[in-house]
Amino acid sequence: MAGLFYYANKEVVPVNFSEGNIPVYSLLLEGQGLWVGTGSGPAWLEAPAIKKATQKDTLTITPRILPVWRTLKDDRRVKRMALRKNGHLLIGNVYNAYESDRKSLQKIWGMSHSADLLNGISVTEEDEVLICANFSGVNFRKDNQWKKLPIPFLTGMDFHQEGGNWYYYNSEAIFQVDVKTKAFRQVLNIPYDHREWGSVFTCDKDGNFWIATHEGLLYARPEIFKSHLQEEPEGFNELYSIYQLKDGTIIAGANRGRLFKKVNDHFEMVWPGGKTIFSHAELKSICEMPDGDQWFGSGYQGLARLSKTGLQYFYEEGGSGDKTFLHMHCGRNGELWTTGDKNVTRIRKGKNDSLEFIQYTYRQEITDNPLIRSLVESPGGKIYVGSTWGLATIKDTYLELFPLQKDQSFSITDMQMTRQGKVWVATQGNGLLLCHFLKDSLVIEKQLTTNDGLSSDIFLKILVDKDDILWAVAYNGINRIEQSGNDLSIVAKDIDRSLLKGDYQGVDMIQDNQGTIWMATSSGLLSFDPLVYAKTITAPVLNIENILVIRDEQRTSLPLQHDVFAPASLSYKQNSLELLFTAIHYNNPAAVRYEYRLLGQDTTWIKLNHTRQVTIRNIPAGKYTLQVRAAAGSNQWSNTADWSFTVQAPFWRTGWFLACVVAAISAIVYLLLKQRIKTLRKKEATRRDFDRQIARVKMNMLRAQMNPHFIFNSLNSINNFILKNDPQNASGYLTKFSRLMRMILDNSRSEWVTLENELSALDLYIQLESIRFDNVFEYKLILDEDIDPAQVIIPPLIIQPYVENAIWHGLLYREHSGGILLLEIKRVGELLSIKVEDNGVGRMASAEMRSRSALKKKSHGMKITGERLDIVNMTYDANTHIEVKDFYDKDQRGCGTSVLITLNYIQNKMG
Repeated sequence: MAGLFYYANKEVVPVNFSEGNIPVYSLLLEGQGLWVGTGSGPAWLEAPAIKKATQKDTLTITPRILPVWRTLKDDRRVKRMALRKNGHLLIGNVYNAYESDRKSLQKIWGMSHSADLLNGISVTEEDEVLICANFSGVNFRKDNQWKKLPIPFLTGMDFHQEGGNWYYYNSEAIFQVDVKTKAFRQVLNIPYDHREWGSVFTCDKDGNFWIATHEGLLYARPEIFKSHLQEEPEGFNELYSIYQLKDGTIIAGANRGRLFKKVNDHFEMVWPGGKTIFSHAELKSICEMPDGDQWFGSGYQGLARLSKTGLQYFYEEGGSGDKTFLHMHCGRNGELWTTGDKNVTRIRKGKNDSLEFIQYTYRQEITDNPLIRSLVESPGGKIYVGSTWGLATIKDTYLELFPLQKDQSFSITDMQMTRQGKVWVATQGNGLLLCHFLKDSLVIEKQLTTNDGLSSDIFLKILVDKDDILWAVAYNGINRIEQSGNDLSIVAKDIDRSLLKGDYQGVDMIQDNQGTIWMATSSGLLSFDPLVYAKTITAPVLNIENILVIRDEQRTSLPLQHDVFAPASLSYKQNSLELLFTAIHYNNPAAVRYEYRLLGQDTTWIKLNHTRQVTIRNIPAGKYTLQVRAAAGSNQWSNTADWSFTVQAPFWRTGWFLACVVAAISAIVYLLLKQRIKTLRKKEATRRDFDRQIARVKMNMLRAQMNPHFIFNSLNSINNFILKNDPQNASGYLTKFSRLMRMILDNSRSEWVTLENELSALDLYIQLESIRFDNVFEYKLILDEDIDPAQVIIPPLIIQPYVENAIWHGLLYREHSGGILLLEIKRVGELLSIKVEDNGVGRMASAEMRSRSALKKKSHGMKITGERLDIVNMTYDANTHIEVKDFYDKDQRGCGTSVLITLNYIQNKMG
């Protein structure tokens, strides 16, 4: 189907042209617009026209064709287009290429052969024009003339730029081209069965090539590993060691002691005629010393040295101390260290080419041979060896175990020092250990396992390259680990077993002087360029395919909006979800793994491994963001695919419903409390009325007790006068007594009396007491001018008991005259202050004197008055208070007493 199409909501949608189906051969973006290369010419679609097209409106294409293009009389089909830096448009039809400033048209290239059809036009960053043609291949201008790249294959199809790399595609291969120097190299050979007629060629960010052909779409993955399988010479495909000599020659050791060397692109036997180093054993290790001696270690036939004098062999019984030599290390002082299946051997070269062999073995009794496969030297010269027993150091003539971790033993397969002085340790079952030296002791800095992105926890061999990148070989592939600060980037690649003779059991690795890494295995030889490997390190492209809401086990897909799932608000019955997603990673699709987390519920990522969907049920009400990420054979994760949603709470758990419930409960509680308070207040009022009635009864009873008290005291005074035969004073006293009795009777009938009446009765009482005691004291009254005694009311008979107490128990016992009874009444704020003060002997002396007196008078007035005041407080809230203070002279003898009565200042409202 011919035409123009766009992709939206996971569908390919055709653009509707009023002219019907129009063939479209090429597209070119310019700013916000789009050039469309049609069968009739280049048509310009500005941004509004593009928007209109994607809204399924109909476009008319003919008026949009570049007017100057219509002047062409021959083929108007637009096969390719490109844009120069000056804004000129490059347009190619089948036969020619043109440059246009939008007003004019100039031919810049024409085919040189009837079959030299134009297939591609590109412009480099230096604004150089490249043209791909069917017969002439890559054309470029030099000295105003068109030149051709000397690429051996014809049928040039297209150019494509990806990042800083330019790729050229023809019918037989894909080349990487340096557009500045015009150097090129083949990066991919297209098998004969796939050499189809291509029309469009591109390269994605992962380095994969895509070719649209007349027969379909071709996908080509770049070659990372190169196989060096050779049927000849015999035994080459079973290698155990590889080494590069100082002269640059790469040599490899094989089974039966065979030694091969690299000659151009293949390997040959080092010595003609089939001569070998060892007759039967594998050639396990190789080392060239500074003096030019080459050492070779076997699997079980001892050690060999190739020097200027020829080959020399050393066997266990001949001083080598071992028959197996798995690893060799040239020490800093020029000594050779070797490791085997039970010993570490140190070889020193003396004068006259003499050799000294020093063996170091474990102190422990050996029940099984601890394969010692590696050795490193610390900055302080301390030797560490790694074996199946773990890490060990040399002490005296022994190997002493050195645990890297408490209660943990690591079976070590290899150790390599970094250029920063750290040590990588490969283990059998515990992944990789990154260690550093602390005071010349090796300590673990970090452990990496499959949980961190490694392809395996079992490693056979490791290599630190010239860029300090670690390469670790496992049975299932090779891992690349690069450290940047505290971060470690991990990438794992499978090794296509078709590149080898089969599964390998042993591996040795080197990096040659050109940077190529070589892997000699028991099943063949591989090599690869670390830079090419690094270019394939990309994170997958992750896309959410579908989101399904589960309700009653029925699944409903959410709609897409502009190719994305918009945030959703779900009811509480839609709180189960199923998410389907796909990560695209063409380099290593089988290694894609996924993780997800539900922000708002999960704090860590949850592993899904290779599962491309996740189902989450019974999600509580709240706001969430569902995140998914993917990685492919590495710990480099893709950007997260996020989808935000909200699960609404059921109405009975919503804020408004809970607020209504709280309000209803609060109202009910309020009404109940209000009713309860009303009931309690009613009961309280009833109780208070009852208490007041009881208080009034008590007051009346106390007043009834006070009246006899006054009568009893007055009769005592009259009795004293009669006994003394003093009728005149008795008569006068009796007259005043009668007046006092009338006042007391009048005052005692009321709960409150005026201060004036109270003071009048008190004055009569004091006169009677003064007559009785022969005027032994003087009475003074101080009344505040602000107080109107006729308006101020107080409880009756509250002052008299304290005046009586001052006379009887204070002034009566004075030894000398001059007694003073002071009554001071004043207003203090809202209180009435009444002070009764005497200069008698004080309460303590009075009590002592009364205890010795024959007449022990017991007064109840003050007690009765105190009880009355308590009742007044309870009934009328009069705020009454009594304070008694004693005075002492300089000899601490009592010299008076003061009683302060305070109560609310109350005026007679009826007066």
